[in-house]
Amino acid sequence: MSADPKDLPLSGKRMLVIGGSRGIGFATARLLAQHGAHVVISARRKPVLQEALVALEREAPAASLDAVVCNGANPKQVRRAVDFVAEGGGLHALVCVPGAGTFSPLLAFDDDAFRGDVEANVMPAFFAVKYGGRAIAQSGGGSIVLMSSNAAAFSNRYLGAYGAAKAAVDYLARVAADELGHLGVRVNSVRPGITKTDGTEFIASTPKILKQFLAQQPLRHLGAPEEIADAIRFLCGPESRWITGQNLTIDGGHSLRAFPELADLARGVIGPERFARANDGTIDD
Repeated sequence: MSADPKDLPLSGKRMLVIGGSRGIGFATARLLAQHGAHVVISARRKPVLQEALVALEREAPAASLDAVVCNGANPKQVRRAVDFVAEGGGLHALVCVPGAGTFSPLLAFDDDAFRGDVEANVMPAFFAVKYGGRAIAQSGGGSIVLMSSNAAAFSNRYLGAYGAAKAAVDYLARVAADELGHLGVRVNSVRPGITKTDGTEFIASTPKILKQFLAQQPLRHLGAPEEIADAIRFLCGPESRWITGQNLTIDGGHSLRAFPELADLARGVIGPERFARANDGTIDD
């Protein structure tokens, strides 16, 4: 016999997952909904969003779900998405998933690409804190969970922009937690390791690269989106009511060791000649 929805731990809570159409965001939305929350997912493209909503309704048929188009890097759209949720009865948790990364040695990094990686990771987190924080405070308190990476925890050669941006997300989470705590708003980040999503398919499908990653993990399997979603669900719920300003690493122990050497991958991305000139310091463009 299924549980009464009113008895579920997140019953009565309204939650927004920015970037909830696939991967970690989708798994998180599904779990939050299964635990009783009214969940609104967002994504940049309406067809993708509608497809995800149908899939969620199929996998969690008793759940309360909705969707709103939103690019996490667009402040007007983030504010609109937050207002959409809050106007229906408040906002009690916001999960911000979007991010992107480029492989390149720093000396060969295209200026605009570096700026793009920083903005793609940091700005959605900032907008989530700014607009989500206001709405959650006005709803009586709750939780914001930002998406970082274990790339923020140690050096990742050829991922300088991505790692720097995720370190900034972690710092933003701590400052936001410090500033918003008196309003009842908790802010934390999660740092996934290599997790099997569309964005990491090239690693999962390349035995040599996959072997390098797993050799650096005490728990030798790729993360699953559901394993990250479990931690996010905890940080969104009442079980973590005395936890804020934390950067939770979920990576099978990878950050206990070292990031694998991915020179071949970076060389393939930017080209052998450009990589060689960056590596010996002779690049001049």
